[in-house]
Amino acid sequence: MPRSGPPAASSLRPLVELHREAALIVDADARILAANARASAALGAGGGAGTLFDLVAETPEEVCDLIGRVIDGPGTVPIGLTLRRDGRIEPRILRGAAIGTHEGRQTCLLVMSTALADAPWDEQSLREKAADLSRLNAQLVEAKQRAEEANRSKTEFLARVSHELRTPLNAIIGFSEMLSQGMFGTIEPPRYAAYVRDILASGRHLLELVNDVLDLSKIEAGKMTLREAEIDLPLFVAQIIRLIEKTAAEKQLVLEVELAPELPKLVADQRAIRQMLLNLLSNAIKFTLPGGSVRLAIGAADGRLRVAVEDTGIGIAAENLAGCFRPFDQVDNVLTRRFEGSGLGLAITKALIELHGGTIDLASTVGVGTKVTLTFPRERTGDIAVRSELQA
Repeated sequence: MPRSGPPAASSLRPLVELHREAALIVDADARILAANARASAALGAGGGAGTLFDLVAETPEEVCDLIGRVIDGPGTVPIGLTLRRDGRIEPRILRGAAIGTHEGRQTCLLVMSTALADAPWDEQSLREKAADLSRLNAQLVEAKQRAEEANRSKTEFLARVSHELRTPLNAIIGFSEMLSQGMFGTIEPPRYAAYVRDILASGRHLLELVNDVLDLSKIEAGKMTLREAEIDLPLFVAQIIRLIEKTAAEKQLVLEVELAPELPKLVADQRAIRQMLLNLLSNAIKFTLPGGSVRLAIGAADGRLRVAVEDTGIGIAAENLAGCFRPFDQVDNVLTRRFEGSGLGLAITKALIELHGGTIDLASTVGVGTKVTLTFPRERTGDIAVRSELQA
């Protein structure tokens, strides 16, 4: 799970939309992160894409030097840039102020003056704009702090409630198992035995949900510590398959496993890898109709290890793909509502693979199937000694 950090680029947009003039946010490398409509029209900034290098006549070194002055300067700093527009060159003055970091890079807000570079300065106007920038920056910082505090409170609440639920759930499951097994005699009438089985199944499902919530809360709180070790993939995969092959057989699914020859060792947290694979395989089995197939393929390329789980299931519409990684989110259509689930499996898998420095990719077509690919970085393949050297 990525550590909590600066707001996403979409949350920077309100800061530029508040300005009547052309305004944009750039990072220390001159990448444009957000731009209002006036900036898009006046500069061709495209709403927040590309770099300042494409818009001005100065060299990249000069542009980065000017941005550095804004980021390092106290308060609002005026800078001069020469715009290239429709074959014309126009010198302009921009007012800039640092606004913190985004994705680990320092950023600043640039507001374009309507005056040419050689026009006289309006000192009162500059002071007012400086005050506006300072106020907006303070509001952004305060909003970010409130969002982080709300997220912490939510995580702590879910963790506490989940812990409180586990004790009675374990008792319900334990006594239901005793009754269903007839440990103290046959249950009469037979209908009661069916009720006990329903209670047991519901209790197990609820406990699984509670455990998922606890795992996600732990990751979001930054309390998940990886216990790294070398994993022998062929042996490890064989253990995973034994856990799910019965479920696949019950649904009359073909379960395929494809391991590339001479796979490298994977240096990772074994429990986390098991959870990721079980989440992906369970989802694939759950959403594949009888007669279909589920395939697990593992290979290596360019020093990276790739684990793919592919099914011939119901698939996911393109507009719903982004929501698949949000906690508790499930594709909302009549067919998928037939399948139970917490909606946490992919969210937890995404958090765990990112905690390992890897990525997750999802591709799906309705009525054809779904493929989820986990990619582990180069430093995760090899022996522990190499991994330790990289961490040192």
